[in-house]
Amino acid sequence: MVLDSSSDAVSLFQRLIDAWNAHDLEGYLACFDPDYDSRWPIHPERDFVGRENTRERWSHNFETMPDFRVELLGLAQAASGEVWIELRWRGTRPDGSRFDHQGVTINRITDGRIAAARLYLEPLDDVPQP
Repeated sequence: MVLDSSSDAVSLFQRLIDAWNAHDLEGYLACFDPDYDSRWPIHPERDFVGRENTRERWSHNFETMPDFRVELLGLAQAASGEVWIELRWRGTRPDGSRFDHQGVTINRITDGRIAAARLYLEPLDDVPQP
């Protein structure tokens, strides 16, 4: 089921994307539950729990990739209530190489915040930059 633009989930993820793109760390973190559970099923070594761990990771990313941007490609709500979003992350790493990942995150929302997510994002191969 595709969400209509007035839904709470659409609003939450628009705030998330806006904060990501503005490198507004506090605005970004406000979208997450304090006990946020981040799981990477294909890369379990990336798993972590807690908004403070989110702060640590994303403050580093914002500092080291000042041109980091996120594009929201799609958003839908599953029958289970989970919200699926398709994203593209782009930026330039400190060594000058491109950071360009695309994929889907499957999110559980509790009390208007992201409580848990399963992330399935992978690097894109030699994609020409616009």
